[in-house]
Parts: sequence; structure tokens; C-alpha cells
Amino acid sequence: MYGLQDPMIYANCQPIIADDPLHAKWTVMADNAAGMDPATLKVSDVSVTFDPDGAAETFAITLAPATFGPTAAGAVEFYMTAKEDTPGGLPACKHCDKPVLFEMTWTVNDEPPLPGSTQATLSCVY
Repeated sequence: MYGLQDPMIYANCQPIIADDPLHAKWTVMADNAAGMDPATLKVSDVSVTFDPDGAAETFAITLAPATFGPTAAGAVEFYMTAKEDTPGGLPACKHCDKPVLFEMTWTVNDEPPLPGSTQATLSCVY
């Protein structure tokens, strides 16, 4: 079982901001407690959707790192990952205090891919 925990998501909306104001990081939980073999998790096709229940805007993003493990058979491991800067930036500052949905595809040991997601409220710093 794999999942994202403890999302920390905010946008730097100060007058002088970087090209990409959106900052995000998570803990990836790799639960291989029932596994018989070590498991390596790869994340791909990552996207962010601002205001998914309203005027949704979706953008592709990348994570670093995007490969985790191997997690030993019978073990549960926690790994940190973060969003990399997106060239051209993202329009995060117009979505302050609204939901943000992150979706991705998980692949474990080259098995068929599985969807994963987490949602949080976008905090902004002014």
C-alpha cells in the first residue's frame, strides 16, 4: 500500500516572487509489510489542479525524488518528496485558500500502474 501523507502546500505571493510561486512537499508512505520481495516505487504523470471543485486549472509538475526504495519485504518506510520548480510558473496566487488536488501514477516493481492523489488547502504568504 502506498500513499501521500502530511502535504505542505503554499504559494509565495509577495511582490517580488520567484518564477514559480507554488511550493509543495509530502511524505510518501511505502507499506510493504505484506510483501514477500523488496519493492521500489516510481511516481509519474504528476499533476496539480487548482480549485478542483470550481474553475479547475490543471498543470503537469515533477517531483524530486520520484523513485523510492527499495522498501524491504515486511517493512514500512517513509520518504520525503517535493515539487520541483515549473518553468514558466503556475498561477497559484489566484487560488489562495482554495483546495489543491495533486494526482499521480504509482508503479511498484514494474507492476501495472495505480492512481494516487492527495488534496489540501493552498495557503499563501503575502
